[in-house]
Amino acid sequence: IAYAQPGLSDLIPTYPLRDDIGDIHGRLFSRDGIAALSPDELTSDLIFAHACVDSNGRHLTLNHWGCYVAILRKPSSGQWMVLRDCSGMIPCYYAQFRGVTVIFSDVRTLECLPLPLEVNWKYVSAFLSWPHLQISETGILGVTEVLAGESLAIAPGVVRTQSQWDPIDLAANPSDMDPITAAAELRATTQACISAWASPFGRVAHCLSGGLDSSIVLACLQRAPHRPAVTCVNRFADGAAEDERSFARLSARRVGLTLVEVPWDETSKAFDEDCFATELAVKPSTPYLSQILQAPIWRDLCITHGCQAIWTGQGGDHLFGAFRTDLAPIDCLFSSTSVRRFPA
Repeated sequence: IAYAQPGLSDLIPTYPLRDDIGDIHGRLFSRDGIAALSPDELTSDLIFAHACVDSNGRHLTLNHWGCYVAILRKPSSGQWMVLRDCSGMIPCYYAQFRGVTVIFSDVRTLECLPLPLEVNWKYVSAFLSWPHLQISETGILGVTEVLAGESLAIAPGVVRTQSQWDPIDLAANPSDMDPITAAAELRATTQACISAWASPFGRVAHCLSGGLDSSIVLACLQRAPHRPAVTCVNRFADGAAEDERSFARLSARRVGLTLVEVPWDETSKAFDEDCFATELAVKPSTPYLSQILQAPIWRDLCITHGCQAIWTGQGGDHLFGAFRTDLAPIDCLFSSTSVRRFPA
């Protein structure tokens, strides 16, 4: 039994597969194109449906990307498989109740089941010591997370997980490129990904911080074949290095857009007892609470400007940042064509 949060069909469509083989919940993009696939394209594709099942989901991960949770069934054996993509953008949890495995994304689903909900104090104590803990256990006993890039196989009496997407596979087969080619490839891939995500939307709000990452996203948005209308938003404060409006204005002006400037102190909220009124979460965290507290300002902005989504440059440091570590030289040393760059 699968449960998803209601009211999100426009943002998270469902792709029902042929022959009752299963469903894919989320946004799918083909690796050969930059437009989001419509449910109609895959619903009628019998070859795609059986290829996903026969390959235990491998066909899906090799030929498509996006944010999704796939629930597939093997007609021959009756086995089910749940596959969560490596981005982990859509939550995916499971619990067992009277021999039935329940898959859900919203913890409120548990309110429909007479489960003995108990706090997992072992997880809570570990989480308090290390908030970035990434394990399958959750704050509720009996509720387990399907981690990003994992698959869950469900058969009578057997429930097991395995890694479906492993970054070690990529690291073990590095691309041998010179710096100029690698930079061009990074630029082309970044543009293709942003163009793909731009395709489903008519208008988006873009958090233009004034930094490099959000400026790159804005520039790529303006070059997308399907270019949504963009409302640029900058949040600023009075503290040192907390007002980068001059850079944000420069980026917005460069692409001919206006900038909505919102002071942080007009919308900030304290961490107090109001936090207990937020939506329940199986794995709460400080960033989660912070986003919940800031949600009203973004809701009002989206309503005022008719925006369907909020974009940011969050995560860009992982691609464009220059970190002071030994990892890059070590990668070069392990590359057969790069050893000569390091003198003895």
